[in-house]
Amino acid sequence: MKKIICIFLSLTLMLCCMPTTYAYDPRTLKIDGKDILAGETIDGVTFSENVLTLDNVTVSSDERYGIYIKGFDELTINLVGRNNIHTTGEFDIFIHENHLTFAGDGKLYTSRIDVTNSAINLTDDVELNVFPEKDDDGVCGIYYNDDSSCYGALHLFDNAKIITSHLIYVYYELALSGNSSIEYDNLNVDHYLPERNIFPGIVTARNIVMSGNSKMNIKSTNDCVSVKGHFAITDNATLDAYSLSGAGICAGYSASGMSYRIFGSDFSASGNAVVNADGHKAGIFLTGSKNAGNFSLKDKASVTATGRSGNASGLIANKVTISGGELNLIHEHRSPLKIYSADEPSLIIDGIVTEISHENYGFQKLATSNSYYTMVDITENGRDWIRDFHISVASSLAAGEGVSVTETELK
Repeated sequence: MKKIICIFLSLTLMLCCMPTTYAYDPRTLKIDGKDILAGETIDGVTFSENVLTLDNVTVSSDERYGIYIKGFDELTINLVGRNNIHTTGEFDIFIHENHLTFAGDGKLYTSRIDVTNSAINLTDDVELNVFPEKDDDGVCGIYYNDDSSCYGALHLFDNAKIITSHLIYVYYELALSGNSSIEYDNLNVDHYLPERNIFPGIVTARNIVMSGNSKMNIKSTNDCVSVKGHFAITDNATLDAYSLSGAGICAGYSASGMSYRIFGSDFSASGNAVVNADGHKAGIFLTGSKNAGNFSLKDKASVTATGRSGNASGLIANKVTISGGELNLIHEHRSPLKIYSADEPSLIIDGIVTEISHENYGFQKLATSNSYYTMVDITENGRDWIRDFHISVASSLAAGEGVSVTETELK
């Protein structure tokens, strides 16, 4: 009997001494080094039911992360008032493996946002202000470091706004809808990669989609908009892009460790969209390859593309198709349009021409190239260079029957 009691007591003691186990939580939410999920507190910060509220929060420290967020399937960050997140450490804001939504009517001021394998939505009246404050912030304001096809997206809805002076690099897709906007100006900023002299504006490795009444106003020391896949602008969206030394819209992407101008992007403008692209090297530069670089204009969209340097053009593309809308190509010296083709230049007018500046236009192959054709005016005395070219085309479709490009189609 004593032996049984001893065994029972021994087992009881062993069970009491075993460590308590807790359910594993893969999520991390730290602000200024404080573990919010563990119950640590910061003035102005509340968290409940996957909603993080920042109410006039100020973070200014030497922590490695100002804000570190990881592992949330759905997390809403509600911004109230003015929130300032800055650290002398490595990351002001680091977002890893999340699906985040910024909501509310507040503002967020920070130096840099780093994103890995995450999708981010900006909604309501949210405003992000990203202005690097220290030299080692580099060229990036918002940087997606992704290799996934399903994440790496940045979508702006409603009245959401981004204001920045530095590179926005989105891996998969940048989409603006509603009344959302991006304002970008780095003409007076010295931060860039001096060894590469690279400082583009909006960059995405695949697609840019603008719809609704969305707007982008970009001024850049280099290319303003660089896109590897497809740039589609529709509805009443507007884009104003001014490049001091590059292209207003450029095929390819440019960032640290990546090739500059990987040619072969397509561009389409439809609905009532308005585009003004002004660049030193080209207004719109879509191709350096005969297999890609298509420009499409339809419905009542309007595109004005200006090239300013001696060997530039307003528009450089492989194929230009106009089925509606207005196209203005401006060049300060010559050749408003260059078409890259191994055979014959491809300019297709699929509609009713209502106005044209040069009825007898043609194309002449450049003597220094066996690929580019430049636009010329064919007269009785030969061929003269055209500097400006304008054409308006009425769509063969009835009003409202034009088909807009959607995000789903692009994917």
